[in-house]
Amino acid sequence: PYLIAGTDQYISLSSAAVYVDSNLPINEDTPRIIDVVDKKESDGSREYHFVKARTEDIVKSSASKNWTIVRPHVTFNRSRIPLCTWEKNVWLFRAINGLPIAIPEDCLDRKTTLTYGYQVASQIRNLLGKKDALGQVFQLGSEDVYTWGEILEIYADVLRTKGFNMKVVNCTSDEIAMELPFMRSRFLYDRLLNRTFSTRKYRTLTADNYHYPKLKDSIEECLTGLSRRGKIGWMDAIVNAKHDKIIGFWMPMSFLDYPGKYTYLLIRAGFNQSLVVLPLRIIRKLRKYIGWI
Repeated sequence: PYLIAGTDQYISLSSAAVYVDSNLPINEDTPRIIDVVDKKESDGSREYHFVKARTEDIVKSSASKNWTIVRPHVTFNRSRIPLCTWEKNVWLFRAINGLPIAIPEDCLDRKTTLTYGYQVASQIRNLLGKKDALGQVFQLGSEDVYTWGEILEIYADVLRTKGFNMKVVNCTSDEIAMELPFMRSRFLYDRLLNRTFSTRKYRTLTADNYHYPKLKDSIEECLTGLSRRGKIGWMDAIVNAKHDKIIGFWMPMSFLDYPGKYTYLLIRAGFNQSLVVLPLRIIRKLRKYIGWI
């Protein structure tokens, strides 16, 4: 309430993850998951779609109506380039280093939209200062529809032109969720659904008819400057170990630092994650304060 009261227009960044499944293009009137499930399921849940929906409700309960809620879908830029449920520090790191990537084949025929972050930022900017945008919710993003299989091919084509060949190993979403349970809801409520969107309400208000670059061109821009062993982001040894357990692969230890080697080997060998994390934290503290490892 204090933030809303302190500005002429408060932009609340929500997500299209709040919506239920729909065979029709999703718009602002499509029901939210939180509105149709049993209250016991959503209360206190930290699932992303519930958290975003509760945040919306807090904003809407404000005494003033100087807010605008925006709901983008899957976005990408140089910092974040998703592939199904994998983020770039996993799949892209593996791609440029010749390591196999586990791809859930049951996702590949699912329709989705993937929007360059610049486009969403531009759409938010176009809503600023619009009186008719106050007290309203807007679905933002691209209306161009791709399957995850088509997106995978775009990534592979762009990387091929840069001298990198993706190695793909098929698996299922269930196999991934079994090793990485936090991904299960992302599969169930998004990646395994056919998600298409309408931005008609936004376009009607702003008269934005700008034609943004093709997806492949934007992806190519985001993948410039790649080099083997280049820094892609935080090297998550736990996620990579569980990833490799799914496909029966062992990552060469040369890709990992000392704590990473310790973590990867134990997790990959089947040790309980909770028994591995505490000693890892101790090792990291020693590295930080003593610097002898």
